[in-house]
Amino acid sequence: MIPKFRQLPKVKNLNELTVFDLDREENDLQHSVGVRYADRGYDMLIVKLLEFMTFSSETGSIVSKMQGYKAVIFDLRGDPGGSTEMVQSLLGGVFEHKVKIGDRVGRRPTKPMETEHHFHRFTGKLAVLIDSQSASASELFARVIQLEKRGLVVGDRSSGAVMEAQHFDHRTRGHAHDTFVVYGSSVTYADIIMTDGRSLENKGVVPDVPVLPKASDLSSGRDPALAKAAELLNVIMSPEEAGKLFPYEWPKE
Repeated sequence: MIPKFRQLPKVKNLNELTVFDLDREENDLQHSVGVRYADRGYDMLIVKLLEFMTFSSETGSIVSKMQGYKAVIFDLRGDPGGSTEMVQSLLGGVFEHKVKIGDRVGRRPTKPMETEHHFHRFTGKLAVLIDSQSASASELFARVIQLEKRGLVVGDRSSGAVMEAQHFDHRTRGHAHDTFVVYGSSVTYADIIMTDGRSLENKGVVPDVPVLPKASDLSSGRDPALAKAAELLNVIMSPEEAGKLFPYEWPKE
């Protein structure tokens, strides 16, 4: 397998950072990994999940929030994935019975991945939004919903990056005692084989209903994919209205 490299934020001088800088960075981090909501009365709730957090304590509040709505859209566009434990927990909140997610195939034998049990489960209609930036855990979530025919997947083909990896932190010290470089490496150790006998690695999830926004949609703030997902759940929403719920955020330089 060819190693992949990802550039992290530039090195910072900790001596020059103020408490306000640290507070702002913490707020930015919470903003990037949080959960956002929007609704159309009790007809539909939209759950915008920016990342599958390494902790699943948020799952209970998400499932509780869904109660009372007729339909729910999980917006996983741009979601790079994260914790498989949260996938198991969140999927458990939308199925009335235990569901097998897949099998880990690696050097060591492991038990099948299954959903976790929730006492209060959402039984209404579902749709899942994905795009080419949806990866890892978000792909697993979407594919299970698709395979079990629990709802419709809308949008663009996902990234096809589902192999599990273990992260190792490293540090090298410079000539000065107060100078060091922090870096890390992730080593892939297992693939996930879905219940249809296939892996999503390098293939991704093909949506049931493909919707590809145009450049003009992004520039004018329209969201045709979210509007289409709402339509499939019997909720009328124009692309212009949909675009105002979660405006596209251009990457920071």
